Amino acid sequence: MMTIASAATTFFMMRAVVVMVVFTAMIVVVVCVVVMVVVPAVLFFMVCHDDSFD
Repeated sequence: MMTIASAATTFFMMRAVVVMVVFTAMIVVVVCVVVMVVVPAVLFFMVCHDDSFD
């Protein structure tokens, strides 16, 4: 039978793991969105500058 302390510790650890997973997922989503927005913008910017210099 689990004591209240061990149950609270287990719950806290599970919650910490869930928070870390959610935090990691949010970072991955943000990075993906930034890459999807920045890469085409940089490529477009480079192409425009190449055209203007030519």
